Amino acid sequence: MSSEILQKIEELYKSNGLNDEELIHEACFHREKCWAKASVEKKDNKKNKIALPYIGDKFKGDLLCIGLNFNEYGEKDAHKNLISDARKLLTEGKIRINFNLGKKAYVGTSSYYVGTFLFHRMSVYANIILDHYKYENDEILSLDNRILYYSRDYLADIYSELIFLNAIKCSPKGEKSKPFNSMYQNCFDNILCKEIKIIKPKNILVFDKYISELIKNKFGCTNNISRQKMEYYKIAIENTLVNVYRVIHPQGFGGNSKKLITELHNLKQEVSL
Repeated sequence: MSSEILQKIEELYKSNGLNDEELIHEACFHREKCWAKASVEKKDNKKNKIALPYIGDKFKGDLLCIGLNFNEYGEKDAHKNLISDARKLLTEGKIRINFNLGKKAYVGTSSYYVGTFLFHRMSVYANIILDHYKYENDEILSLDNRILYYSRDYLADIYSELIFLNAIKCSPKGEKSKPFNSMYQNCFDNILCKEIKIIKPKNILVFDKYISELIKNKFGCTNNISRQKMEYYKIAIENTLVNVYRVIHPQGFGGNSKKLITELHNLKQEVSL
């Protein structure tokens, strides 16, 4: 399954002018729409090359996780390398992961990037979505009776069962690589929606509200349950229903996203009724 998915997605990228040799903003067939008003400085990211999705070695179609875009990172194995490092750091007990980048968080400031909760929370959320957990005495536990939040190797292992990719392929330089507005629709229409159709996951976890809205508009939406920081709904891919969970990016919740884990558990229980 993995090799077939990768082959089809690589062909999709090539059909949009993308390969692992050239910078996206110089090669993509849609670059003029997305980068028309960008300054030279915004394009000055020499790693802004297309990256293949990360696919776990035990992936059987259960879960696709969708981030927004890279933060001045990229190249063919970028997703694979990030997850490999994240799994190692999770096993070591790291929760906020910075991959030892040591770079400034914002251009022109003295503050430094301290790391992201994304890969830890993605693992916790994935275990809940895939029912690899239990709830006892008001605690969310791994199936081997550890507190899921701190279960190290258990958190790392779930990555073998999922796919991870970013919705927007370009990574403008500065401002945490914030995508331009034009990139959302262009990347979704030409690439992401087709990636979803190729993967045909049973469940999707998405970390961006606007990308989630594009998914709803494209595939339709039923059984919607909305909360302040997350929501659940179903879409149909080739007449097959898919569960979608949209959870706010942990950085967008001031780092205090730990309580979202309980909220996701509660939402999962409501969905299961």
